[in-house]
Amino acid sequence: MSPTLYQKDHFRIEALEDSELRALMKPLMGEVYNTYPTFSTEGLNWNSQELDSNRSSLYTLNLGLFHKDEFIGWSNGIQTSDNRYYMKNSGVLPKFRSQGLYTELLKVVIEETKKQGFLELYSNHHTDNNAVIIAKLKQGFFITGMEVLPKYGLTVQLSYSHSPKLKDMHSYRIGRALSPDIKDRLK
Repeated sequence: MSPTLYQKDHFRIEALEDSELRALMKPLMGEVYNTYPTFSTEGLNWNSQELDSNRSSLYTLNLGLFHKDEFIGWSNGIQTSDNRYYMKNSGVLPKFRSQGLYTELLKVVIEETKKQGFLELYSNHHTDNNAVIIAKLKQGFFITGMEVLPKYGLTVQLSYSHSPKLKDMHSYRIGRALSPDIKDRLK
């Protein structure tokens, strides 16, 4: 049995192995992402197995969201540098949305990455994925960029910092006032 990281009523979040999560996610992808067509990477010359084997030493977090014993959502991500974690993919089945479950997944990701010592989390989202963007902004994420990705189209990048000083610098970079201890560090 996988470790339970969150439990409330009939819902729970468990840490899963990568292979477990992939097997659970695969049949639900169309239902979760039915409004977002993606460009297929089939036929492109890249060796995903080789690339995945090179990542084996990087930290990954795979979370499964369950209602009773039914798999209803997930979040997974990977370390991309010494102190950054990329929230690669998350989803909740449509019939379980608007119940705060994505926010609970997000809280677990924030807590687990803090325990691991990451300074920053980041993610990319379709620019009209308002439910997820708003949920992340409410949890303290910042909009840190826009990018056009061939597979997904126009995306917005969101970032979260575990460091109060980095949060303060993000605020400063978008025009807000600095705290006194950060002012002293500027040259």
